[in-house]
Amino acid sequence: PLPAAPVLDDGYDYKHELQNFLSRSSKRPMTKDDVVYRSERLDNCKQFQTTVYLDILGGKAFVGKLCPNEKLARQTAARRALEASSTWAPECPWQDPRVKVRPVESHVSRIFESGVNYKGELMHSMQKFCDRPTVKGDVEWHVVESGAQFQATVVLVAAGNLAYAGELCKTETMAMHCAAFRALVAMKDWAPDIAWAAPVCQSTTDNPK
Repeated sequence: PLPAAPVLDDGYDYKHELQNFLSRSSKRPMTKDDVVYRSERLDNCKQFQTTVYLDILGGKAFVGKLCPNEKLARQTAARRALEASSTWAPECPWQDPRVKVRPVESHVSRIFESGVNYKGELMHSMQKFCDRPTVKGDVEWHVVESGAQFQATVVLVAAGNLAYAGELCKTETMAMHCAAFRALVAMKDWAPDIAWAAPVCQSTTDNPK
């Protein structure tokens, strides 16, 4: 069985904050269908994971961390959506009111500065997790187009259907690498024995294609 995820409850109501931020950015009151939370209990580790769908923004999805209860799982999903607001509200991204100074930096750009093939890294990590060569169906990719951008979600079927959504990107390939990066970073929560370590940076001219 997978270990419990070390998620701490900081007591902040990210769900309420997300509702307020969306209302301000859309300049209208929220309805019950604007934001949808879908949670699932993962039997293999007795944890919960929630995906929040921002239907008000065309169904953009953000996946929270593994948590010991559904309430906390929903809070982490809302927090993930807020922290990624620079991808869906670039003109006025969310800033944590508890933090006085928040550096402005393109997170997507930082992901690609190393030139790492994150999809390849993820498949290699999954092979170690399964202790066998990966086969078709072990990992699924879902890509949606939003305007002129793409967002990908990777589902790790072989790891109990864990799902991770990446940021909005200019190309479908970049979107898939972003989702793979999210999954790799989260491995420390559910596969600490084989947790992924970022390789030494390469030249920025060798970015993932």
